[in-house]
Amino acid sequence: MDRKKRFSALTAAAMCCSLLRLPVSAAGTLPGDVNGDGEITIVDAVIYQGWLLGHDNVTILAPENADIDGDGKVNAKELTLVKRMLLYGTEITPPDPPLQTEGRLYRQIGLVDQYAGVVAYQGLLPEGWTVEMTSTWGLINPYPGAESVQFVSPDGKAVVTVDSPLIFEEGSDRGYGADISNFVTLKPYMTASVFIDTFIQNSFPSYELIADLEITAEQQADIDAFTEVYATNGINTAIENSRYQITGYGAEGTLARRQFQVGTGCCECSCAISAYQYTYTKVMLSVTETWSQILRSISYIAEDRESFDKYYSDYEVIVANGYFTAAFFSAATYVARQIFNTMIEYRTEERIRELAGDYSKSGTPVSSSDMETQERVMQAWDEYIKDENSYALGDGSTLHVPTSVDTVAQNGDSLYFGTPGSVPIGYDILTPN
Repeated sequence: MDRKKRFSALTAAAMCCSLLRLPVSAAGTLPGDVNGDGEITIVDAVIYQGWLLGHDNVTILAPENADIDGDGKVNAKELTLVKRMLLYGTEITPPDPPLQTEGRLYRQIGLVDQYAGVVAYQGLLPEGWTVEMTSTWGLINPYPGAESVQFVSPDGKAVVTVDSPLIFEEGSDRGYGADISNFVTLKPYMTASVFIDTFIQNSFPSYELIADLEITAEQQADIDAFTEVYATNGINTAIENSRYQITGYGAEGTLARRQFQVGTGCCECSCAISAYQYTYTKVMLSVTETWSQILRSISYIAEDRESFDKYYSDYEVIVANGYFTAAFFSAATYVARQIFNTMIEYRTEERIRELAGDYSKSGTPVSSSDMETQERVMQAWDEYIKDENSYALGDGSTLHVPTSVDTVAQNGDSLYFGTPGSVPIGYDILTPN
């Protein structure tokens, strides 16, 4: 329901509800009586609602009564309290059982890599959902030094999986598999759409493409700008570390976001890939190598269409606010360098995990280049997940919320998304940047 409809509904309620009359306090004031008529009625609730929504024709005639809870602010909490006073008399604390509020609650989370001892993923967890992170520091998985975070809905019918960025290499004189010495996976290059299609083909016995979501010119420009930086750094490194002459060069950034019918369920996958290719001469031979980075790969799978639609807004919030930290990337870089420089002969599961643990003991700082890379990655993705507002949180971080959400409020590490009139007590309403 949009703002105008909610206001109209509340106005209609004012005409059909009987007035609840409460006595004026001994001090001559009555908190909540914003029209100054000495009574708490549905009219006061309508005035609060209109004032909070910024309607020009709404005025608080008795401002001394506006701050009900005495915290020095007049916000959505006052509207909630007035509604409770209308329902429960002068008692403004929640009855037992507590009133159910509209909207959704989310909790800020930080998931720690069990081996490296660093917070590897930060984001939001919807109320009732569970989350688990899988760390890959060994040789069994073809993607070493990777993290996979899985969110499961309260009823278990929807799952959101977010995988950390990966780097791939395709060389004309290299095999396939994983190069544990630098945590690079050797495999053919794929565009973002081909990567998604391959994942679907390998994961589901039957599937059908039902939507190929549009990639805007602005989104494409964002990924192109990131790809140019990624390619320039890669080419410069190749030139510095070899005596070969580079004879050809190219780069491209691709984005894809697709929805599929998978059996009786539904699935949406998205990813962004930056890649560059260069050709050089080596012992009289022309060699071409292609390097690609998957910024993040995301899948949202639900058992049926009803569950898919039910949890879609939670999925959007998870994607828009989750990120893998610079500390994690620094840890992966540290372990890869240790293996490459001194421990190549100890390519065992146990030794690799020990090196990850050594990272936390070493006190290795996160380099400025790691931080800058992470910021560029997240900027590209922030622009990819469109139609959202951003909010500044108390700890200095930024929150991204779909514009379909009317109100965002915070209480410690708990966040509320919903309507102004249903903000829980103790939550402060945030203003979009």
